[in-house]
Amino acid sequence: GTLGRDAVYGPGTIQFDMSLSRRFDIKERFKLDVRSDFFNIMNHANWSNPTASITSGIFGQVTTFGSPRIIQMAMKLYF
Repeated sequence: GTLGRDAVYGPGTIQFDMSLSRRFDIKERFKLDVRSDFFNIMNHANWSNPTASITSGIFGQVTTFGSPRIIQMAMKLYF
């Protein structure tokens, strides 16, 4: 084909990530790390890219979302 490069653009992505952590001293030898990671903290609906297969019946349509808000927590004990 004669279609140039980057002729089909998808919607943009807006995603804010955040991480919180804290270290607690339990005794002289023991320490506890607590950590939380937040991905897409605003829970913004990010549309996926349009279907790029020319033979597809839904060519050029955006039909799916990206990942929703994800929260991950961890604790680590040092001794």
